[in-house]
Amino acid sequence: MDVHNLAFSHRKGKTFIKEMNLSVRQGAITTIVGPNGSGKSTLLSLLANELSPDQGEVTLDANV
Repeated sequence: MDVHNLAFSHRKGKTFIKEMNLSVRQGAITTIVGPNGSGKSTLLSLLANELSPDQGEVTLDANV
């Protein structure tokens, strides 16, 4: 999975994710840590295509 230039802001104007880039290898164990309200659940919702980013893209390897 690759994340390129991902950004997401809440409707109330709070920016949760700004210009995020991430690459996760197949079979890798990856954790997301941070304080409450830092955007962890929002990131997972973006990765699961439950939310649409303000900019950027999430791509999954279709051959996996």
